Parts: sequence; C-alpha cells; structure tokens
Amino acid sequence: MRANSVMQMGMRVVPSSEWLQPCIDLEAYYQHKQQVHTQYGNKVFDGLPESQAAQQELSRMLTQHLLQDHDQVYAQMGDQLTHLPSGILLDIPAQNSSDSLFKTSLWVADDLLLMQELGGEYCLTAASLCSPSSWRLQDKLGKPMARIHDPIPDIHKKLTPKIDQFFSSMASGQVVERYNWSLQEVQELAQFPQPISAPLHADTSLYYRMERQSLRRLPDSQAIVFGIRVYVFEMPSLGQVQGALPALKEAIDELPTGLREYKNIDFYQPALAKYWGK
Repeated sequence: MRANSVMQMGMRVVPSSEWLQPCIDLEAYYQHKQQVHTQYGNKVFDGLPESQAAQQELSRMLTQHLLQDHDQVYAQMGDQLTHLPSGILLDIPAQNSSDSLFKTSLWVADDLLLMQELGGEYCLTAASLCSPSSWRLQDKLGKPMARIHDPIPDIHKKLTPKIDQFFSSMASGQVVERYNWSLQEVQELAQFPQPISAPLHADTSLYYRMERQSLRRLPDSQAIVFGIRVYVFEMPSLGQVQGALPALKEAIDELPTGLREYKNIDFYQPALAKYWGK
C-alpha cells in the first residue's frame, strides 16, 4: 500500500493493461464470493434482462485481459481458466448463461458492476457485489446515477453532472481508476448497512477499508464496467507505511460536516484516538 493512496480520491487514466490489478491472492476472494452468494443469493448478484449482452461481452473482454496482461497468473485450459498460483479452475460462462456476470466475477478479486444508458441516463443494470461498502444492491439496481448516489452529501450539486458527462464522453478502451476509503470495526469484506448506535468503546480495534475502483467502457454494448477491489487492513498496519496514519488523521480532521456524518466518524472517533500517537 502506498502512503499517497490513503486519501487519493480523484480519477486518473491508467494503461488498459492495468484495468484490474493482479490477483495473486485470488483464493480468499473466490471462497468469500462463493460463500456470500450461497448465503445471500440475489442480494449480491442480480441483473436486468437488458444487461445480458453486456455481461457476456464483459466475460470475453476480461478473458482477453487476464490472458494477455496477467499471463503469469492465468492460463486457459479448454473451456476453463486456471489461476496458476492456487490451481483453481474457473469456468468460462456459456453464451446463454443467465449468471454470466457472477461466474466472471469469480476470476478476480474485484466486484463487477455494469452501468448502461437507459432512457438517456446511466443506470446500474447488473452487479456481482459480494463486498458491498454499506449499501444494498436491491436498493440501487435499475436506478440512475443520481439515485445511486443519493446518500452522499452534496453529490448532486458538485459531482452528479460531472459523472454523467464523464460517462457519456468515456472512450472505448479507456481505463480510469480512483481510490476511496472508510473505517469499520470488523474485518469482513461484506459490509451491509447497519444501524449506528452509541460511539464505539475506545478499546475497540478498527480496520481501514480501501477500495480501488476502475471504469472501462465495453466497445460493443457501450456498457461501462465498474470494478471495485476491496482491501481491509488492521489500523496498526498503516503505521508501517511512512506518513499513512498522519495523512489519514489529517483527512478525517478536514472532512466537511456532511461527509464526516456519511463516514460515521463520530461513531469511530473514541476508538481512533489510540492510533494517532503511534
């Protein structure tokens, strides 16, 4: 983890070879996705009928990306991919598969979501969302960007028009990434919305959650693939990265009131204090 990634929020263009990051540690994510899908079903994987062609196109594009740009990690054996470090065999979905997106998402650590233009607005049309960051797929599926981002303070005034404009102008083959962060008191990847009670006890251990988000347009369907790779770190591990804890503290201290409430900082504040002196 890089110290300057602690609060990197802006989008930046990256080479297409860096669409997704290498998944050397795929086995843990693979088992997590299988377990969460078995437990929650269409709460973590679902799609509109309009997304079927885009799901299948994503499968083809991702196969090409992994074999070309991550050939030290993946190989193809007949109608399957092989994750070389773990030996996991990964099914390639059939053309008429109704769960193409979920099977494809098992190849990588990232959750995979599809945004498509419907009625003049970009809407969430399908998702394999096994590591949600405090949101529910059923609340967002089929909704336009403005409704997806409703809980984020000032999003409509400051960002929604820019996001819509960016999606419309994004070229096929272009890859964009950004980072986001949050805090949590458990280590699990899947974080569904929970009611917030009194602030945490000062002795509670905290975890730093970082998302690497990527965007890429599919050339045929024109759908935009939104990838979300989640990393969860014990807070003391940030002390091993020079400048990371001070940068995080500064970022928290400078949060506007609305974002501070959105990230539930007052809930975590008593448990945060013990990390700043280290």
